[in-house]
Amino acid sequence: MKKALKILLIILLSIAGMLLISLLVLAFYSPGKLEALKDKDGKEITGSLSEKNLTKIGGIKQGFFIRSENPENPVILFLHGGPGSPEFAMFSPFETSERLEKYFTVCYWDQRGAGMSFSKSIDPATMTVEQMVEDTRQMTNICSNVLIRIRYI
Repeated sequence: MKKALKILLIILLSIAGMLLISLLVLAFYSPGKLEALKDKDGKEITGSLSEKNLTKIGGIKQGFFIRSENPENPVILFLHGGPGSPEFAMFSPFETSERLEKYFTVCYWDQRGAGMSFSKSIDPATMTVEQMVEDTRQMTNICSNVLIRIRYI
């Protein structure tokens, strides 16, 4: 019996350790301010776009990142697998110079209830398909407006 408890304790401590390491990695790579896009030689790409933004959509603050090597490229609104699982912070530290942003202007949106758009004050009753579709429609307009502002500054 003592051996089983010892094994269980080791398993639980291992899981807790992995969770702590994961949180530290996310905190370390968490984009407070996004780095400029760089080429394969590590040099900043002139004219590239790399921004972190917050906006009000559907009555709550929602966050998004918008990045492109050339803001004139076609726009993609990247919808993560959420709610609850934004992906940008998980894959951005491992990207290479061969990325979507080379060919598109990508708007990575943390949908209602996830990432920068998480808030304990969000009413769970607002987590409906209809609300998510409306949020998506509004986010599409906001991404377009950000690009119009950038293109004509």
